[in-house]
Amino acid sequence: MPRPAVVDAMLRHDGTVPNAGGLEIYNEWPGFFQLNVLFLRATGLHSALGYAAWWPLLTNLLLLGPLLL
Repeated sequence: MPRPAVVDAMLRHDGTVPNAGGLEIYNEWPGFFQLNVLFLRATGLHSALGYAAWWPLLTNLLLLGPLLL
């Protein structure tokens, strides 16, 4: 699940997480989080919390196919 705080920080600061310190991995491998930022901008949502609540349902639906096979 995407970390809403990281996605929000990237959204506010044009793609970087300021003062990441020991969590510099967010700035070194930003692809996953940038994809979430792109999704937020495309849907007009203001925060990743808007779709993070749907993540468990989505993953269960996606895992239903392999389970039935």
